[in-house]
Amino acid sequence: MTDQGRPAMRPEWLARVRWEDAMVPCAVWRGLWSVKRSAYRNQLLGRPHDAVADCTLLPAKPERMAQTVPADRW
Repeated sequence: MTDQGRPAMRPEWLARVRWEDAMVPCAVWRGLWSVKRSAYRNQLLGRPHDAVADCTLLPAKPERMAQTVPADRW
């Protein structure tokens, strides 16, 4: 068995990983500010939230963001 399969290696690996919310840049791009949260509002990816669906839809967002600018940003 490799080191990757050993349960004892998981906490060490998790401690080294840099985690970021991939939807934050999309929220900033849309520019809808939430006064209540003091942050940009989360954006839907096009259908109801589901972790597996989000992972399949997310890669298309940066391309769309690069091609368009929301009208309310002008």
